[in-house]
Formats: sequence, structure tokens, C-alpha cells
Amino acid sequence: MHKAIDNASAAASPALKQMTNSAHNTVNKMTDGAHYAADAISHKGEQLHNLQQQLTKSTRSRVRSNPLLAIGLAVAGGLLLSWWLNRPRRRPDAS
Repeated sequence: MHKAIDNASAAASPALKQMTNSAHNTVNKMTDGAHYAADAISHKGEQLHNLQQQLTKSTRSRVRSNPLLAIGLAVAGGLLLSWWLNRPRRRPDAS
């Protein structure tokens, strides 16, 4: 009986090693993909932060050079936003 178990174990051993190696390779590929995605997201985050700083600097200089225009645009934008948010909404007919 023990010999049969040992024979079965020896026969199954290469298959288990192959499955284990395949599982390790799959996990390694998934890990590499996750690292690549994290690096790409980090790089895009840095780009967005730099863009935000550039836009803030540009907007600040434009507001300082034309303060009345900036106030007028802000008031007009506020009025449009207020009108859009407070307009009556149409309800679909309940037919």
C-alpha cells in the first residue's frame, strides 16, 4: 500500500511543480503589471500637478493685469450658474 502511495506521489510531483511554477509566473506578471500601472499613475500625477501650478500662475497674472475684467467674468459666470441651477426642471409625462 505504501509503495502505491509513493508511486502516485512520485508521478504527481512533476505536475505539481509545473503548476507551482505556472502560478509563480502568473503572480510575477501581475506584480510587474501593477508596478507599471502605479509608476504610470504617479508620473501622470506629477504632470497634472505641474500643469495646475502653471495654470494658477497664468491665471494670477491675468487677474492682476485686468482686475475689472476678472470681476466681470466672475459675476457673469455666477449669474449663469445660478440661473442654470435654479431653472425649473421638466418632468417626463407619466403616461
